[in-house]
Order: sequence, then structure tokens, then C-alpha cells
Amino acid sequence: MQPRRGSEAWRAHWIQCLDCAAGADVTIFYAAKSETQCGALAELGACLAAGKRAFIVSDYWWSISNHPNCRVFPSLERAVAAIVAQAKGERVRDEMERERPGERRIQGDWL
Repeated sequence: MQPRRGSEAWRAHWIQCLDCAAGADVTIFYAAKSETQCGALAELGACLAAGKRAFIVSDYWWSISNHPNCRVFPSLERAVAAIVAQAKGERVRDEMERERPGERRIQGDWL
């Protein structure tokens, strides 16, 4: 049974949903055919407002996909592959920075 409209339970639900979305390491906005996107749009907005990257998986065009922190993929498999590649790249960069403390990078290259 859902909480009644305007109840404290709904307020707490939305606060928790948006806080979690803003703090998530990865946000995937998945919009399958014939599904309605309601809460997912609010969570997508929280993610972007927090300065995070969002991965959109949909056959539909979403105007929010023009946001600079959005990346669009035709399938969940391709989005996950991009997320894994991004995480691997970040680990390699962190290792390089630990190996070369104090050195500077210019446009991604080490001096």
C-alpha cells in the first residue's frame, strides 16, 4: 500500500531518492519503450545538479541529453562498457599521479 498523498512518508521517500541520486557514483537513466519516466527524471536532475555524469540508455530522444554531463547509448551493454572503461581510465590516471608526484600534466600528457 502506498502512502497517502502529501504524507510525511512521501516527503521522506523523495528526499532519500534525490539524496541518493545526487551522491551516486554512477547514474543510468534507462527509458525502455512504453515505459513512463517520472521518478527517474527527478533522479536524473539531481545527478546533473550535483555535477555528476549521467548515462542515458533509450531509443527516444531526450532534450536533457544535450546537457554536457550526459552521454547517450543505444543499449545497456554499451553504457556499462563505457562506465567500466571510464573507471579503468580513472584508476590508471590515479596510479600515474601517485608514481609521479609533483609533476604536471598539460592536456592529459605528462611533462
